[in-house]
This record gives sequence, C-alpha cells and structure tokens, in this order.
Amino acid sequence: MQRGRRLGRITRHTIAIAAGSALMVLVGCMTVRERLTGVEPSRLAPTTCIQQCSSLYRSLFDQERKRHLANTEGCLTLAQAARGVCLEEEGLRHAAEMERLSLGLTECQTSCARSGG
Repeated sequence: MQRGRRLGRITRHTIAIAAGSALMVLVGCMTVRERLTGVEPSRLAPTTCIQQCSSLYRSLFDQERKRHLANTEGCLTLAQAARGVCLEEEGLRHAAEMERLSLGLTECQTSCARSGG
C-alpha cells in the first residue's frame, strides 16, 4: 500500500514536471518572433506595431546600404583583375540581403495584423 502511494506521488511529480516543461517550451516559442524582430505585436495597437516594424527595418535597410557602400568602396581599391569579381559578388550579396530584409519587414507587419496588435 505504501508502495502504491509512492508510485502515485512519483507519477504526479513526473506529470507536474512534464507540464511545467511543456509550458516553458510553449512560452519560449511564443516569444521567439519577438526576439527576432524586436517587436511585440500582441501588446501594441496595430498602427503602433506596424510603425515599430517600419522603424526597425528602416534602420536595418540603412545599415545594409552603408555596408554595401563600404564593401563597394573596398572592391574599388583592388587590382583591376579582382575588382570586377568583387563588385559582382558584393552586388549579389547586397541584393540577397535586401530581399531578406524586405521579407522580414513583410512578416513583421503581417504578424501585427494577425495578432490584432
């Protein structure tokens, strides 16, 4: 009889630990987007959320333009033989990053609309 109580206690503890772990995972999943975008859509009015997305990505686009300019200037300092390849590779890198940022902005704004905030 005592063994039955002990097993019951162990099972309850195991269930409680599993439930707590599941809750932590769930909460962690819910905040991943917030950590990635820097915006908490569920806690903001729709226009405020979209404004924060726009502001964040305006800054990211500006940083990428500056990075592209600096990289292009670096390519121009290379010897003629390497310059063309460098400029082409930088152009491709820049285009891919601008596309990634555009998609991120769209996802951020869409999450504002989806969450109603």
